[in-house]
Amino acid sequence: MNKNSSSCNSTSKNPLLQQYCTPEQKSFLEKHSRCNYYKKGQVVFTETESAREIFIICSGKVAKWKEGIHTHNLIIQFAKEGDLLGYRGCLENSCYHISASVLEDSQICSIDKEPFFKVLEDNLVLNFNILLSYTRDMHKMETRLRNMAEMNVREKVAEALFTIQNTFGTKKDNQTLNIELSREELASVAGISTDRVIKQLSEFKAEKLLLLKSKKIILLQPDKIRGIVDGIYHSYSPYAKKNCLAEAQRTQR
Repeated sequence: MNKNSSSCNSTSKNPLLQQYCTPEQKSFLEKHSRCNYYKKGQVVFTETESAREIFIICSGKVAKWKEGIHTHNLIIQFAKEGDLLGYRGCLENSCYHISASVLEDSQICSIDKEPFFKVLEDNLVLNFNILLSYTRDMHKMETRLRNMAEMNVREKVAEALFTIQNTFGTKKDNQTLNIELSREELASVAGISTDRVIKQLSEFKAEKLLLLKSKKIILLQPDKIRGIVDGIYHSYSPYAKKNCLAEAQRTQR
């Protein structure tokens, strides 16, 4: 990790800070932020580490994971530009509950929790919206982990591909996933062995659902891949997300 004491205008990256902070509060947070540059594979923080900072992803992609007991680590969520990291541990004044590492070269700003929470105390609208975002995030994670326990190998790999597409999107061709992951990393997302991931990807390729070019995965029929898990994983569908947003907006009124 390379450190740079100057700020990278991190408050403009997070939509909640950008929308709800006053100019004075943005300036205050920028004053207390530090920009760090991480190379692919570097760890941002680890679970059980004392939570002292909140992180804002200014650029890049991050995996949030838990250490496996008998197998490889389990990637439980992804994060992208503009997302906050480490909020839960700081909120509970405890340790980080997950680990985070970068999937590509990334620029991430850190803010000590004391100035960050001072802004939250003074800005109740921001406080409410960050808590609402945190609650949604926890719901997604809990739903995913619960459903993974009930999925077979085919469904787990399809769900992993859908989660990656839903988080990072695709390239201009609307088919190639906008991130390159190793088969080991994909296995960590699916929660199964690397051998099973390789076998299932080959089956999807034989069904002409996708193409494989080294680490690039091209989804030829993304709707069919999503359909494999859509019945039990409906909470991640665009329709469900739209309904959740509408409900949250009604709640705020």
